[in-house]
Amino acid sequence: MSSDRPPRIFIDGYNLALEQGTGVATYARNLSFCLRDLGAEVGVLYGTKTSTVSMNSLLREIAFFDPRVGKPPKIVQAAGALRRAFSSAFGEIATQVPITGRVVRDTYKSRMPHFDHMWNVQNLFDAQRLHFKIYRTRMNVFFRQAPQIMHWT
Repeated sequence: MSSDRPPRIFIDGYNLALEQGTGVATYARNLSFCLRDLGAEVGVLYGTKTSTVSMNSLLREIAFFDPRVGKPPKIVQAAGALRRAFSSAFGEIATQVPITGRVVRDTYKSRMPHFDHMWNVQNLFDAQRLHFKIYRTRMNVFFRQAPQIMHWT
Protein backbone atom coordinates (compact mmCIF):
# COMPACT_ATOMS: atom_id res chain seq x y z
CA MET A 1 0.00 0.00 0.00
CA SER A 2 1.29 3.45 -0.87
CA SER A 3 2.41 5.61 2.04
CA ASP A 4 0.29 8.55 0.83
CA ARG A 5 -2.95 6.63 1.49
CA PRO A 6 -4.51 6.96 4.93
CA PRO A 7 -4.26 3.92 7.21
CA ARG A 8 -7.34 1.66 7.28
CA ILE A 9 -8.23 1.26 10.95
CA PHE A 10 -11.33 -0.63 12.04
CA ILE A 11 -12.97 -0.62 15.47
CA ASP A 12 -15.22 -3.36 16.79
CA GLY A 13 -18.77 -2.19 17.40
CA TYR A 14 -19.77 -4.57 20.19
CA ASN A 15 -20.03 -1.88 22.89
CA LEU A 16 -21.17 0.74 20.38
CA ALA A 17 -24.25 -1.37 19.59
CA LEU A 18 -25.39 -1.69 23.22
CA GLU A 19 -28.59 0.22 24.01
CA GLN A 20 -27.20 1.44 27.32
CA GLY A 21 -23.92 3.29 26.94
CA THR A 22 -20.75 2.11 28.62
CA GLY A 23 -17.40 3.72 29.29
CA VAL A 24 -15.91 1.43 26.65
CA ALA A 25 -18.50 2.62 24.12
CA THR A 26 -17.62 6.24 24.90
CA TYR A 27 -13.94 5.38 24.46
CA ALA A 28 -14.55 3.66 21.11
CA ARG A 29 -16.72 6.51 19.85
CA ASN A 30 -14.12 9.12 20.83
CA LEU A 31 -11.38 6.98 19.28
CA SER A 32 -13.28 6.97 15.98
CA PHE A 33 -13.41 10.78 15.93
CA CYS A 34 -9.72 11.07 16.87
CA LEU A 35 -8.76 8.64 14.09
CA ARG A 36 -10.79 10.72 11.64
CA ASP A 37 -9.01 13.88 12.82
CA LEU A 38 -5.66 12.14 12.28
CA GLY A 39 -6.67 11.34 8.69
CA ALA A 40 -7.33 7.60 9.05
CA GLU A 41 -9.95 5.68 7.08
CA VAL A 42 -12.25 4.41 9.82
CA GLY A 43 -14.38 1.29 9.61
CA VAL A 44 -16.63 -0.12 12.32
CA LEU A 45 -17.40 -3.85 12.56
CA TYR A 46 -20.69 -4.72 14.24
CA GLY A 47 -22.21 -8.09 15.10
CA THR A 48 -25.91 -7.28 15.25
CA LYS A 49 -28.54 -9.97 15.51
CA THR A 50 -30.36 -9.08 12.29
CA SER A 51 -29.28 -10.36 8.94
CA THR A 52 -27.87 -7.83 6.50
CA VAL A 53 -27.30 -10.10 3.52
CA SER A 54 -30.07 -8.77 1.28
CA MET A 55 -28.97 -7.61 -2.18
CA ASN A 56 -31.15 -4.52 -1.69
CA SER A 57 -28.97 -1.85 -0.06
CA LEU A 58 -31.94 -0.02 1.48
CA LEU A 59 -33.20 -3.23 3.13
CA ARG A 60 -29.70 -3.94 4.49
CA GLU A 61 -29.54 -0.46 5.97
CA ILE A 62 -33.03 -0.73 7.49
CA ALA A 63 -32.28 -4.19 8.94
CA PHE A 64 -29.09 -2.87 10.53
CA PHE A 65 -30.80 0.02 12.30
CA ASP A 66 -34.10 -1.74 13.10
CA PRO A 67 -33.61 -5.11 14.83
CA ARG A 68 -37.24 -6.08 14.14
CA VAL A 69 -36.55 -6.23 10.39
CA GLY A 70 -34.81 -9.22 8.88
CA LYS A 71 -35.05 -11.39 11.99
CA PRO A 72 -35.66 -14.96 10.81
CA PRO A 73 -38.04 -17.38 12.58
CA LYS A 74 -36.59 -19.28 15.58
CA ILE A 75 -36.27 -22.58 13.67
CA VAL A 76 -34.28 -20.83 10.94
CA GLN A 77 -32.11 -19.17 13.61
CA ALA A 78 -31.40 -22.56 15.22
CA ALA A 79 -30.52 -24.15 11.87
CA GLY A 80 -28.28 -21.19 11.06
CA ALA A 81 -26.49 -21.45 14.42
CA LEU A 82 -25.81 -25.15 13.80
CA ARG A 83 -24.51 -24.46 10.29
CA ARG A 84 -22.27 -21.68 11.57
CA ALA A 85 -20.86 -23.86 14.33
CA PHE A 86 -19.35 -26.12 11.69
CA SER A 87 -18.61 -23.57 8.97
CA SER A 88 -16.96 -21.03 11.27
CA ALA A 89 -13.73 -23.00 10.97
CA PHE A 90 -13.42 -21.25 7.60
CA GLY A 91 -14.24 -17.80 9.01
CA GLU A 92 -17.02 -15.31 8.43
CA ILE A 93 -17.42 -12.74 5.66
CA ALA A 94 -18.28 -9.22 6.78
CA THR A 95 -21.10 -7.53 4.86
CA GLN A 96 -20.86 -3.82 4.25
CA VAL A 97 -23.77 -1.84 5.68
CA PRO A 98 -24.76 0.72 3.07
CA ILE A 99 -25.48 4.19 4.36
CA THR A 100 -27.86 5.63 1.79
CA GLY A 101 -29.06 8.57 3.86
CA ARG A 102 -32.66 7.49 3.29
CA VAL A 103 -33.04 5.81 6.70
CA VAL A 104 -33.85 8.05 9.67
CA ARG A 105 -31.31 7.20 12.36
CA ASP A 106 -31.93 10.04 14.81
CA THR A 107 -32.45 7.51 17.63
CA TYR A 108 -28.79 6.48 17.30
CA LYS A 109 -27.32 9.91 16.58
CA SER A 110 -25.71 10.38 20.00
CA ARG A 111 -24.28 6.84 19.97
CA MET A 112 -22.88 6.84 16.43
CA PRO A 113 -19.12 6.81 16.01
CA HIS A 114 -17.38 8.41 13.08
CA PHE A 115 -17.06 5.92 10.21
CA ASP A 116 -16.12 5.91 6.59
CA HIS A 117 -17.88 2.57 6.28
CA MET A 118 -19.67 0.07 8.49
CA TRP A 119 -19.59 -3.70 8.38
CA ASN A 120 -21.68 -6.40 10.02
CA VAL A 121 -21.39 -10.11 10.66
CA GLN A 122 -24.66 -11.46 12.02
CA ASN A 123 -24.23 -12.40 15.69
CA LEU A 124 -20.46 -12.06 15.34
CA PHE A 125 -19.62 -12.09 19.02
CA ASP A 126 -21.86 -15.07 19.86
CA ALA A 127 -20.46 -16.91 16.84
CA GLN A 128 -16.90 -16.19 18.02
CA ARG A 129 -17.63 -17.55 21.52
CA LEU A 130 -19.06 -20.76 20.04
CA HIS A 131 -16.19 -21.01 17.55
CA PHE A 132 -13.66 -20.74 20.38
CA LYS A 133 -15.46 -23.42 22.45
CA ILE A 134 -15.31 -25.84 19.52
CA TYR A 135 -11.96 -25.03 17.86
CA ARG A 136 -9.98 -23.24 20.62
CA THR A 137 -8.88 -20.55 18.13
CA ARG A 138 -10.02 -17.09 17.13
CA MET A 139 -12.45 -16.97 14.24
CA ASN A 140 -11.33 -15.14 11.10
CA VAL A 141 -13.42 -12.34 9.65
CA PHE A 142 -12.87 -11.50 6.00
CA PHE A 143 -13.43 -8.12 4.35
CA ARG A 144 -13.39 -7.05 0.72
CA GLN A 145 -10.37 -4.94 1.68
CA ALA A 146 -8.96 -5.84 5.09
CA PRO A 147 -8.02 -3.21 7.65
CA GLN A 148 -4.37 -2.60 8.43
CA ILE A 149 -5.24 -2.37 12.11
CA MET A 150 -8.25 -3.95 13.85
CA HIS A 151 -8.91 -2.41 17.27
CA TRP A 152 -10.90 -4.68 19.60
CA THR A 153 -12.40 -3.18 22.74
